[in-house]
Amino acid sequence: MASLRLPMRTIREILRLRFDRRASIREIALSCKLAASTVGDYVARATVAKLSWPLTAELERVARMVRPGTAGRKGVEDAMTR
Repeated sequence: MASLRLPMRTIREILRLRFDRRASIREIALSCKLAASTVGDYVARATVAKLSWPLTAELERVARMVRPGTAGRKGVEDAMTR
């Protein structure tokens, strides 16, 4: 069964708490009401992708563009099929 993606707002909060506030995985999980394994997965992905806090303006722009349910989504999909 495919897992659901977290909203970008939640992912940003996980990254902020981890990299800005130096919170533990467990503290973040409790704060965001997520499983510690989920938080750990997202922190690991961010580390592999060499993301830091604060997120760059370019990454913020891309995140807004590809967020499901936004008008910019169709434009991204069209660009990917070209």
